[in-house]
Amino acid sequence: MRFSNGALHLGMWGWADKMKQVATVGELLERYAAGQRDFDGIDLSRGDLRSARLWHVRLRQALLCRARLAQASLMGGDLSLADLKFGDLRQTQLHAAQLVGADLRFADLRGSRLWRTCLRGANLRGSRLEEALLQGTVLQGADLRGADLRHVNLRFTDLGGAFFDQRTRFPPDFDPYWAGMQLSIPTTPAGDPLSIG
Repeated sequence: MRFSNGALHLGMWGWADKMKQVATVGELLERYAAGQRDFDGIDLSRGDLRSARLWHVRLRQALLCRARLAQASLMGGDLSLADLKFGDLRQTQLHAAQLVGADLRFADLRGSRLWRTCLRGANLRGSRLEEALLQGTVLQGADLRGADLRHVNLRFTDLGGAFFDQRTRFPPDFDPYWAGMQLSIPTTPAGDPLSIG
């Protein structure tokens, strides 16, 4: 197929514009409003996205460490392998989102809505999930060591192969072994079980 110089120039310009690095939250919101949905690999660490509506956004491998996402709506979004350590995700809408392998260590997810969300292999060590809605959520192989799951209904949550330890806090009468979870026993550098207490 042959293109005129003008058409080729416009095509290259459009590609370059799309690939231009988003540097601020304001720029991301402007581009989203203009129809862009792919922001894979974006670095918005410590960014303020509170109450933002970003349905079906792609933020795969995004750097969102310590970002403020409280009450944001990321319904149907893809945040697989994203870095959300220490993030504020209180009451965040993540219904049907993909967070496969995401790093959510010490994130605050209290009251977040995670219906039918996939968190397979996600790192949730030390995270706060009190009163989060996890119906139909997939947490297979997730790391829940030290996570706080009090006041959470885990009845329809897939926890097969997820890891917990003595610091993980569960709802009353919840049996992690019955749910298929695995106890993680701390070890010494030599691999021997570490005595606690």
